[in-house]
Amino acid sequence: MARNVSRPNSPHGSDNDPPYDAYDPALDEDQPSLLIILLSAACGVGAGVIGLYITYTVLGWEAPPSVFVAVVAMSVALGVVGAGLSIVTASRAALKNIVFSCGLVLLAAVFLGLCMVAGAVAAALFLVNQ
Repeated sequence: MARNVSRPNSPHGSDNDPPYDAYDPALDEDQPSLLIILLSAACGVGAGVIGLYITYTVLGWEAPPSVFVAVVAMSVALGVVGAGLSIVTASRAALKNIVFSCGLVLLAAVFLGLCMVAGAVAAALFLVNQ
Protein backbone atom coordinates (compact mmCIF):
# COMPACT_ATOMS: atom_id res chain seq x y z
CA MET A 1 0.00 0.00 0.00
CA ALA A 2 1.45 3.37 -1.00
CA ARG A 3 1.68 6.15 1.53
CA ASN A 4 -0.10 9.41 0.72
CA VAL A 5 2.56 12.13 1.15
CA SER A 6 0.24 14.98 0.24
CA ARG A 7 -1.40 14.84 3.65
CA PRO A 8 0.52 16.44 6.55
CA ASN A 9 -0.42 13.71 9.04
CA SER A 10 0.03 9.98 8.74
CA PRO A 11 -3.07 7.81 8.65
CA HIS A 12 -1.89 5.86 11.70
CA GLY A 13 -1.34 8.95 13.84
CA SER A 14 2.25 8.04 14.71
CA ASP A 15 3.82 11.28 13.44
CA ASN A 16 1.01 13.73 14.21
CA ASP A 17 3.21 15.67 16.64
CA PRO A 18 4.03 19.16 15.45
CA PRO A 19 7.63 19.70 14.35
CA TYR A 20 7.93 22.64 16.72
CA ASP A 21 7.40 23.29 20.40
CA ALA A 22 4.16 24.89 21.43
CA TYR A 23 4.40 28.64 22.09
CA ASP A 24 4.27 29.52 25.76
CA PRO A 25 3.57 33.23 26.36
CA ALA A 26 4.59 32.94 30.03
CA LEU A 27 8.21 32.45 28.97
CA ASP A 28 8.35 35.85 27.26
CA GLU A 29 7.22 37.73 30.37
CA ASP A 30 10.21 36.54 32.39
CA GLN A 31 12.77 37.64 29.81
CA PRO A 32 14.53 41.00 30.13
CA SER A 33 13.62 43.64 27.58
CA LEU A 34 16.39 45.29 25.56
CA LEU A 35 14.39 48.50 25.18
CA ILE A 36 13.89 48.82 28.94
CA ILE A 37 17.57 48.09 29.56
CA LEU A 38 18.78 50.70 27.08
CA LEU A 39 16.32 53.39 28.19
CA SER A 40 17.02 52.92 31.89
CA ALA A 41 20.79 52.91 31.31
CA ALA A 42 20.55 56.10 29.23
CA CYS A 43 18.38 57.81 31.86
CA GLY A 44 20.76 56.71 34.61
CA VAL A 45 23.81 58.10 32.82
CA GLY A 46 21.93 61.31 32.03
CA ALA A 47 20.89 61.77 35.66
CA GLY A 48 24.46 61.16 36.78
CA VAL A 49 25.83 63.78 34.38
CA ILE A 50 23.17 66.30 35.41
CA GLY A 51 23.81 65.60 39.11
CA LEU A 52 27.55 66.08 38.65
CA TYR A 53 27.08 69.27 36.66
CA ILE A 54 24.69 70.83 39.15
CA THR A 55 26.73 70.01 42.23
CA TYR A 56 30.22 70.67 40.87
CA THR A 57 29.68 73.57 38.48
CA VAL A 58 26.54 75.33 39.64
CA LEU A 59 26.80 74.84 43.41
CA GLY A 60 30.62 74.82 43.53
CA TRP A 61 30.99 71.70 45.68
CA GLU A 62 34.26 69.77 45.90
CA ALA A 63 34.78 66.74 43.68
CA PRO A 64 34.11 63.86 46.16
CA PRO A 65 30.66 65.02 47.30
CA SER A 66 29.75 65.90 43.71
CA VAL A 67 30.70 62.43 42.51
CA PHE A 68 28.72 60.91 45.38
CA VAL A 69 25.61 62.87 44.38
CA ALA A 70 26.15 61.89 40.72
CA VAL A 71 26.40 58.17 41.56
CA VAL A 72 23.31 58.33 43.77
CA ALA A 73 21.38 60.21 41.06
CA MET A 74 22.47 57.66 38.46
CA SER A 75 21.47 54.71 40.64
CA VAL A 76 18.10 56.15 41.58
CA ALA A 77 17.23 57.14 38.00
CA LEU A 78 18.32 53.77 36.65
CA GLY A 79 16.25 51.87 39.21
CA VAL A 80 13.16 54.07 38.94
CA VAL A 81 13.11 54.09 35.14
CA GLY A 82 13.82 50.35 34.92
CA ALA A 83 11.13 49.45 37.44
CA GLY A 84 8.67 51.98 36.01
CA LEU A 85 9.03 50.72 32.46
CA SER A 86 8.74 47.14 33.68
CA ILE A 87 5.47 48.03 35.40
CA VAL A 88 4.16 49.90 32.36
CA THR A 89 4.93 46.98 30.03
CA ALA A 90 3.68 44.39 32.56
CA SER A 91 7.03 42.62 32.51
CA ARG A 92 7.81 40.37 35.44
CA ALA A 93 11.54 40.73 34.82
CA ALA A 94 12.03 44.08 36.55
CA LEU A 95 15.04 42.91 38.56
CA LYS A 96 16.67 41.39 35.49
CA ASN A 97 16.13 44.60 33.54
CA ILE A 98 17.72 46.69 36.29
CA VAL A 99 20.67 44.31 36.68
CA PHE A 100 21.35 44.31 32.95
CA SER A 101 21.09 48.12 32.90
CA CYS A 102 23.66 48.38 35.68
CA GLY A 103 25.90 45.97 33.80
CA LEU A 104 25.55 48.07 30.65
CA VAL A 105 26.51 51.23 32.57
CA LEU A 106 29.55 49.49 34.07
CA LEU A 107 30.56 48.12 30.68
CA ALA A 108 30.31 51.59 29.16
CA ALA A 109 32.44 53.01 32.00
CA VAL A 110 35.09 50.34 31.48
CA PHE A 111 35.09 51.02 27.74
CA LEU A 112 35.42 54.76 28.38
CA GLY A 113 38.33 54.10 30.73
CA LEU A 114 40.09 51.90 28.19
CA CYS A 115 39.62 54.53 25.48
CA MET A 116 41.03 57.21 27.77
CA VAL A 117 44.08 55.08 28.59
CA ALA A 118 44.65 54.30 24.91
CA GLY A 119 44.32 58.01 24.06
CA ALA A 120 46.78 58.98 26.80
CA VAL A 121 49.32 56.40 25.60
CA ALA A 122 48.91 57.53 22.00
CA ALA A 123 49.34 61.19 23.02
CA ALA A 124 52.46 60.34 25.04
CA LEU A 125 53.95 58.43 22.12
CA PHE A 126 53.11 61.34 19.82
CA LEU A 127 54.87 63.82 22.12
CA VAL A 128 57.94 61.60 22.52
CA ASN A 129 58.38 61.22 18.76
CA GLN A 130 58.34 64.96 18.04
